[in-house]
Amino acid sequence: MKKVRVAMVIEFFHPLIGGAERQAHQLSQKIKTKGINVCVITRRWKGLRGFEYIDGIPVYRKFRILEFIKLPFSKFFRQKFKLSEYAYSSLFDNFHINNGSSQKKPLYYKLYQLYLCIQECCQFLVLTVLISFFFLFRGRDIDIVHCHIMARPFSIVTVWMAKRFKKKVIMKLTDSFCFEVLRRYFLHKLYLKMLRNSVDIFICINSEIREKLLELGFPADKLKSISNGIDLNRFPQADRQKMNEFKRQLSLPIKEMVCFIGSLRHKRGLDTLLEAWKELIKIKPDLLLVLIGREDNQAAYLKRMVEDNGLKESVIFTGEIKDVSPYLHASDIFILPSQSEGMSNAFLEAMATGLPIIATTVGGAKDALEHLENGLLIRYKDPQQIIESILLLTEDKELAERIGKNSRITAIEKYSLDQISDKYLELYQKLVTK
Repeated sequence: MKKVRVAMVIEFFHPLIGGAERQAHQLSQKIKTKGINVCVITRRWKGLRGFEYIDGIPVYRKFRILEFIKLPFSKFFRQKFKLSEYAYSSLFDNFHINNGSSQKKPLYYKLYQLYLCIQECCQFLVLTVLISFFFLFRGRDIDIVHCHIMARPFSIVTVWMAKRFKKKVIMKLTDSFCFEVLRRYFLHKLYLKMLRNSVDIFICINSEIREKLLELGFPADKLKSISNGIDLNRFPQADRQKMNEFKRQLSLPIKEMVCFIGSLRHKRGLDTLLEAWKELIKIKPDLLLVLIGREDNQAAYLKRMVEDNGLKESVIFTGEIKDVSPYLHASDIFILPSQSEGMSNAFLEAMATGLPIIATTVGGAKDALEHLENGLLIRYKDPQQIIESILLLTEDKELAERIGKNSRITAIEKYSLDQISDKYLELYQKLVTK
C-alpha cells in the first residue's frame, strides 16, 4: 500500500493554539503513528521560525503577509473608531454590541469595509504568487492537501492553488458560522465557487454544517461527516471522591462548581449565563461559576456584569489555562451556552471526563447529546432554562451521576481520537487510489 503524503494547511499552528489548531496538531500526531507522511503548512508569524519540527512533524511557516500588506490608516481606523468594540455579524444589517443591543452601521464602518476590500484583494494576489512558488518547489512531496478552517484568505487561496497543481483537496469546516464570516469578504461569491469546484471532500463536523452546504448547492457526494476527536488518555474519568482535593490544589472555594471553558466572546452566550447566575445564587447561594478562557471581545463587559450585580464572590475568571484537566476534575457541571459551535474541544473534554453537561441545541452538542440521558439540552438566550438545569443537576445527584457516566461512554464510543483518525486514513486511501 502506498504511503500517503498529507499536508495539513492551517493559518495558525502551535504555539498559536485555538480549537482548530489543537485538533490539527493532535490529528497530525495520530496519523503519523499510523503510517501517514504528514507535514504542516501555515502562516509565518513574528518570532517563529520559518521551518521546524514539532513533535516530529515538519512545519513550514512560509507566508508572512500582513506585515507588508497593511494599507495606510489601519491604525487610525482601529484607534479612532474603536472598531474592536463591535462584534459584527453579517446575518443582520446592523451591529451586535457586546451588551447584546444593536445599532445601524455608522458611516465610518462602511468606509472601513471599503478599505478592507482593497486590502483583501492585495492579500489574495500576493498569496497566490507565494503559494504557487511553494507548490512548484514542494508540491511533488504532497498527495493530499487537508485544509482546516474555511473562511480565511490563506485557506481559500491554498485550496485553489493545490487544485491547479492537481492535488487532492480536503477541507474541514469547523463551524456553521464560518459561512457568515465568509460573507464579509468582498468577493465571497467567487470564493464559494472556487471552493465548490476545487475541493474533493468537505468534512462536516456536525449536521448543521452539512445542511448548510446542501442549502448552498454543494453536491452531497462531496460531503463527509467526521467529528472532532478527543484523546481519552489525556482526559480520564473523573473521580468524584477527589473533587474537593482538586479544588484545594487550584485554590478554589469548596463549593459546588459550574465550569465553562472557551474564549469570552459574544457568541458564547455568557451574558445570558451571568443573567441566570444572578438569580440562581439567590436560590442556591453556595455555588461557584468558573469561566476559563482567553479574554476576547466580551470579557470587559462580562466583568462589569459581575461587578455591577455583586457576583464577585461566586464568579471567577481564570484567563486562558493551558491544561484544563484539573479544573474539569474539580467541577460538578460543565456548561456551554453558545449561539453557535462546531464541535467544541472543551465539550469533548468534559464528556471524556464524565461530567454532566448543559449545552445549547447547536452544532456538535445537538448531535452528541440526548436530553436527560447523557446531557441536558437548552435553548440559546434562555436564562430560565439555565437556572432550571443547574438546579436539577445539583439537587438530583443520582441523575447527575448517571448523565456523567453516559457522557463518558458517548465519548469512548463515538469521539475517540483513534476512531476519528481511522476515518481519515480510510478517506486518504480512497482519494489517492481514485
